[in-house]
Amino acid sequence: MVGIKYISVQKSPDMNRIYFKTRNGKKSKKFQAVAFDDEFIEFIDWLKSKNPKIEVSVIPSDHYLNEKMFGPKYKKYIKKTL
Repeated sequence: MVGIKYISVQKSPDMNRIYFKTRNGKKSKKFQAVAFDDEFIEFIDWLKSKNPKIEVSVIPSDHYLNEKMFGPKYKKYIKKTL
């Protein structure tokens, strides 16, 4: 997987974890979020313009960014799977 994960946990700063490939295999790095809210969506759009195969995920699954990025159907899908 090559991608980025947005992690929002109560009482701690939002984080990003980026997954990338190296010659020795796959690695990941965790760091404070590079952007928040709409800025994060713009950042993701920019990343996808460079590599459309990048996977994006947001934790927790009920975070409002999921609905903003993947549309209102995402929230209905989550309710059905829970």
